[in-house]
Amino acid sequence: MQSSIRLKVGKWFTEGGMDKIALIQVVRDDTDILFNNWVYYYNIGVRDYYIMLHMPEPEHFNIVEEFKDWFNDITIKVFVNTIDLHYHDKDCKVLTDAARADGFTWILGSDADELLVLRKHETIYDFIKDYPSDYYSIQFKFGTYPPLGNVPEHVNAFTHLTGRDPEWRKEEKSIGRFNDVMFYVPGLHFIMNARRQIHVDPDTAFYAHFRDRTEAQFEKKYLIQNKNWLERYGQFPLSDQIAKDPDFLKKHWADTCNFNLTKTLVNDPINQRLFQL
Repeated sequence: MQSSIRLKVGKWFTEGGMDKIALIQVVRDDTDILFNNWVYYYNIGVRDYYIMLHMPEPEHFNIVEEFKDWFNDITIKVFVNTIDLHYHDKDCKVLTDAARADGFTWILGSDADELLVLRKHETIYDFIKDYPSDYYSIQFKFGTYPPLGNVPEHVNAFTHLTGRDPEWRKEEKSIGRFNDVMFYVPGLHFIMNARRQIHVDPDTAFYAHFRDRTEAQFEKKYLIQNKNWLERYGQFPLSDQIAKDPDFLKKHWADTCNFNLTKTLVNDPINQRLFQL
């Protein structure tokens, strides 16, 4: 268990020369990838987790306990939101405020289906050590790893899906060095009230997105989004099709996978070593 990554992170802390980093994450479903997501962030240096479980099931709490059992040098603070319709930015602010109250300045926001990929640094502390003592939003390109079919059960989706869309998404993702007036916008795309934004070349680091993994997960996610968007905004792009055809989402999944098979994806696998226990 005493990996070189763990020892290096410990060295930074004992030297006292760097602010510690907290991961914040709002989780709804995603039990197929949640444990591997946390292991990945552990292996790039994260030791402090602030997690909001939204409408959790018993499996979510089992994953929390399993993670604690594997890693005895982590702190994981779990918050629960049982309100079906939630506001992502408000939940993220609850987590950010809690981390800030515990003395954290650096906040790393990530959804459970996202990984911050470091191209040139071993740990997140290596990445931030050259940034100045100011308050800013660090912006990363955002790339999708689309499904070509169902990820097999009990297989790590983060290593199973190795092809990335050649075009970066128009949205970015962000981490930041926070003061008391800064907060994440919905989706963690940037940080409000940051004194400046710093844009990172994707050859240095980027966010990888594993949004769709199986037909069942795909359908459930769209049904939740349809319900939430209709209640909040009065519209959802696929609401008419979902209402008219009970098999629409099954067809949509098949069409999505078939379309992805026509793409020329960039072979860009995530380092399997970063999921080792």
